Amino acid sequence: MSDATDVAAGSNAAIDWAQLDELAQIQLPGQPSLRDKLVGLYLQTSQPLIRQLEAAVGRADAAAIAATAHPLKSSSANVGAKGLAALCGRLEMLARQAELSEAGALLTQIGAQYALVVAALQADARRSLAAPMPMTA
Repeated sequence: MSDATDVAAGSNAAIDWAQLDELAQIQLPGQPSLRDKLVGLYLQTSQPLIRQLEAAVGRADAAAIAATAHPLKSSSANVGAKGLAALCGRLEMLARQAELSEAGALLTQIGAQYALVVAALQADARRSLAAPMPMTA
């Protein structure tokens, strides 16, 4: 596989698309897309959380790590980024126990997984924008 193919495959594996697709079941006709709103909000709010998490790990601030990892875990789970959510959950749990020996390694994994998640969500958003609008009668 080429590097581009590896990245695309990793991006697709980073998201549970079925979970995001379930939003269509509660979508009201004629209303803005819940999926698009959720993904847009995630992309806006997650990057500052990543930066805050990096700073908290750099300071070895267990309370700040836990307080930041928790919303990143929850919002990642909401968009189907289960692997990223699991990593954030592990970091949150360790920080609550004031066990920070793995924090740096987990942060590296979180950063790599986050990049895949963002790439997958952005690619999906571009595909959605390029898709033809359905005709209504």
